[in-house]
Amino acid sequence: MKTKVQLLFAAAIILLIGIGLNEARQWNSATALFPHVVGYPALILAIIILVLDYRATRRQDKTRKDAENAEFAAVNIRLMRYIGWLIGLVIFAWAIGIVPTVAIYIFGYMKIEGKYSWLASTCYAVAMAAFIFILFEKVLGVAWPEGALLGMLGIG
Repeated sequence: MKTKVQLLFAAAIILLIGIGLNEARQWNSATALFPHVVGYPALILAIIILVLDYRATRRQDKTRKDAENAEFAAVNIRLMRYIGWLIGLVIFAWAIGIVPTVAIYIFGYMKIEGKYSWLASTCYAVAMAAFIFILFEKVLGVAWPEGALLGMLGIG
């Protein structure tokens, strides 16, 4: 799986360099000098990389592919979990505001993902929310917008 991604990346680089070189053909010779001097060697190197990566995919044995696929799946699961946390952060920031969201996010992430104790998770979450509130609201005078959902409910 990893080598297929490498093949796609090399092909995309070749395509982008080709588009750039094609565009540079329409420029005057002085302007097109740099893209041509850099572009053609880069195109040749990208083609060589694509050929080498393709040959490497042909030589891979089944067990290595299975191990790479399992590793790739594990990395994707971790990535999707973290993206879920970030989406939750954005939704909560919109709904209830930045400062309470920071406290909830830090507490939840430390407790669920980091497996920290209740005390440590709570202390870090409260300390960070207090730091953000004091720094931005009091010291810098930047007021965070209130949460849209709380504003709609008349709570914020």
